Amino acid sequence: MIGNTFVMMAKAMTMPFLAIYLSDRTRMTPAVIGLIIGAGPLASTCSGFLGGTLSDLVGRKKVMIGSLLTTALVFFGFAIAEEPLLLTLLSAAGGVAAAFGFALSQNAAWLIVSMMVLRWERSCSTGRVNRCMCGGTKESQRRYQAERKRADR
Repeated sequence: MIGNTFVMMAKAMTMPFLAIYLSDRTRMTPAVIGLIIGAGPLASTCSGFLGGTLSDLVGRKKVMIGSLLTTALVFFGFAIAEEPLLLTLLSAAGGVAAAFGFALSQNAAWLIVSMMVLRWERSCSTGRVNRCMCGGTKESQRRYQAERKRADR
Protein backbone atom coordinates (compact mmCIF):
# COMPACT_ATOMS: atom_id res chain seq x y z
CA MET A 1 0.00 0.00 0.00
CA ILE A 2 2.77 2.42 0.86
CA GLY A 3 4.56 1.68 -2.41
CA ASN A 4 1.43 2.55 -4.37
CA THR A 5 1.10 5.78 -2.43
CA PHE A 6 4.61 6.82 -3.48
CA VAL A 7 4.10 5.77 -7.11
CA MET A 8 0.84 7.73 -7.31
CA MET A 9 2.54 10.72 -5.70
CA ALA A 10 5.42 10.58 -8.20
CA LYS A 11 3.07 10.37 -11.18
CA ALA A 12 0.84 13.16 -9.92
CA MET A 13 3.88 15.38 -9.34
CA THR A 14 5.61 14.77 -12.65
CA MET A 15 3.10 14.10 -15.42
CA PRO A 16 1.32 17.49 -15.35
CA PHE A 17 4.66 19.25 -15.51
CA LEU A 18 5.87 17.09 -18.38
CA ALA A 19 3.48 18.97 -20.67
CA ILE A 20 4.79 22.32 -19.46
CA TYR A 21 8.39 21.16 -19.79
CA LEU A 22 7.87 19.86 -23.32
CA SER A 23 6.13 23.04 -24.46
CA ASP A 24 8.92 25.22 -23.03
CA ARG A 25 11.95 23.16 -24.06
CA THR A 26 10.94 21.64 -27.39
CA ARG A 27 9.21 22.75 -30.56
CA MET A 28 6.44 20.18 -30.26
CA THR A 29 2.90 21.22 -31.00
CA PRO A 30 0.22 20.96 -28.30
CA ALA A 31 -1.33 18.03 -30.21
CA VAL A 32 1.93 16.05 -30.09
CA ILE A 33 2.39 16.85 -26.40
CA GLY A 34 -1.18 15.72 -25.74
CA LEU A 35 -0.50 12.48 -27.62
CA ILE A 36 2.60 11.86 -25.51
CA ILE A 37 0.78 12.53 -22.23
CA GLY A 38 -2.32 10.58 -23.27
CA ALA A 39 -0.45 7.50 -24.47
CA GLY A 40 0.15 6.32 -20.88
CA PRO A 41 -3.46 6.26 -19.67
CA LEU A 42 -4.62 4.82 -22.98
CA ALA A 43 -2.08 1.99 -22.80
CA SER A 44 -2.99 1.43 -19.15
CA THR A 45 -6.66 1.10 -20.02
CA CYS A 46 -6.01 -1.31 -22.87
CA SER A 47 -3.56 -3.52 -20.97
CA GLY A 48 -5.02 -3.58 -17.48
CA PHE A 49 -6.64 -6.99 -17.85
CA LEU A 50 -3.38 -8.59 -19.04
CA GLY A 51 -1.66 -8.04 -15.68
CA GLY A 52 -3.68 -10.72 -13.92
CA THR A 53 -3.07 -13.23 -16.70
CA LEU A 54 0.64 -12.51 -16.70
CA SER A 55 0.83 -12.81 -12.92
CA ASP A 56 -0.86 -16.21 -13.11
CA LEU A 57 1.79 -17.36 -15.58
CA VAL A 58 4.96 -16.01 -13.99
CA GLY A 59 3.92 -15.01 -10.47
CA ARG A 60 2.75 -11.84 -8.79
CA LYS A 61 6.08 -10.92 -7.27
CA LYS A 62 7.91 -10.99 -10.60
CA VAL A 63 5.23 -8.90 -12.31
CA MET A 64 5.20 -6.32 -9.50
CA ILE A 65 9.00 -6.02 -9.43
CA GLY A 66 9.09 -5.80 -13.23
CA SER A 67 6.45 -3.08 -13.10
CA LEU A 68 8.44 -1.10 -10.56
CA LEU A 69 11.67 -1.39 -12.57
CA THR A 70 9.86 -0.44 -15.78
CA THR A 71 8.39 2.64 -14.09
CA ALA A 72 11.87 3.68 -12.91
CA LEU A 73 13.29 3.23 -16.43
CA VAL A 74 10.40 5.24 -17.90
CA PHE A 75 11.09 8.20 -15.62
CA PHE A 76 14.81 7.97 -16.43
CA GLY A 77 13.93 7.87 -20.13
CA PHE A 78 11.77 10.98 -19.76
CA ALA A 79 14.82 12.80 -18.43
CA ILE A 80 17.03 12.02 -21.44
CA ALA A 81 14.66 11.52 -24.39
CA GLU A 82 13.94 14.28 -26.85
CA GLU A 83 12.21 12.56 -29.78
CA PRO A 84 8.39 12.58 -29.78
CA LEU A 85 8.12 8.93 -30.81
CA LEU A 86 10.43 7.79 -28.01
CA LEU A 87 8.56 9.92 -25.48
CA THR A 88 5.25 8.43 -26.66
CA LEU A 89 6.61 4.89 -26.32
CA LEU A 90 7.97 5.68 -22.86
CA SER A 91 4.60 7.08 -21.80
CA ALA A 92 2.84 3.97 -23.11
CA ALA A 93 5.33 1.69 -21.33
CA GLY A 94 4.74 3.62 -18.11
CA GLY A 95 1.00 3.18 -18.53
CA VAL A 96 1.33 -0.58 -19.02
CA ALA A 97 3.66 -0.87 -16.02
CA ALA A 98 1.26 1.17 -13.90
CA ALA A 99 -1.69 -1.00 -14.94
CA PHE A 100 0.14 -4.20 -14.05
CA GLY A 101 1.70 -3.03 -10.80
CA PHE A 102 -1.18 -0.98 -9.44
CA ALA A 103 -3.81 -3.63 -10.07
CA LEU A 104 -1.74 -6.40 -8.50
CA SER A 105 -0.59 -4.46 -5.47
CA GLN A 106 -4.08 -3.09 -4.84
CA ASN A 107 -5.55 -6.59 -5.00
CA ALA A 108 -2.78 -7.89 -2.75
CA ALA A 109 -3.48 -5.13 -0.22
CA TRP A 110 -7.19 -5.95 -0.21
CA LEU A 111 -6.41 -9.65 0.20
CA ILE A 112 -4.08 -9.04 3.16
CA VAL A 113 -6.58 -6.73 4.84
CA SER A 114 -9.44 -9.18 4.34
CA MET A 115 -7.40 -11.99 5.93
CA MET A 116 -6.33 -9.90 8.91
CA VAL A 117 -9.59 -8.25 10.01
CA LEU A 118 -12.88 -9.62 11.20
CA ARG A 119 -15.65 -10.12 8.64
CA TRP A 120 -17.82 -7.21 9.85
CA GLU A 121 -14.83 -4.80 9.76
CA ARG A 122 -13.80 -5.54 6.17
CA SER A 123 -15.73 -2.77 4.46
CA CYS A 124 -14.19 -0.16 6.73
CA SER A 125 -10.70 -1.63 6.24
CA THR A 126 -10.95 -1.79 2.46
CA GLY A 127 -12.01 1.86 2.56
CA ARG A 128 -8.74 2.59 4.35
CA VAL A 129 -6.86 0.76 1.61
CA ASN A 130 -8.56 2.93 -1.01
CA ARG A 131 -7.72 6.10 0.93
CA CYS A 132 -4.10 5.01 1.06
CA MET A 133 -4.09 4.42 -2.72
CA CYS A 134 -5.49 7.89 -3.37
CA GLY A 135 -3.33 9.52 -0.72
CA GLY A 136 -0.38 9.87 -3.07
CA THR A 137 -2.29 12.09 -5.44
CA LYS A 138 -3.71 14.19 -2.62
CA GLU A 139 -0.33 14.62 -0.94
CA SER A 140 1.34 15.68 -4.18
CA GLN A 141 -1.33 18.34 -4.73
CA ARG A 142 -0.89 19.60 -1.16
CA ARG A 143 2.87 19.89 -1.61
CA TYR A 144 2.45 21.70 -4.91
CA GLN A 145 0.11 24.26 -3.32
CA ALA A 146 2.59 24.79 -0.45
CA GLU A 147 5.43 25.38 -2.92
CA ARG A 148 3.32 27.88 -4.88
CA LYS A 149 2.51 29.84 -1.73
CA ARG A 150 6.18 29.88 -0.78
CA ALA A 151 7.20 31.05 -4.27
CA ASP A 152 4.60 33.84 -4.27
CA ARG A 153 6.04 35.43 -1.13
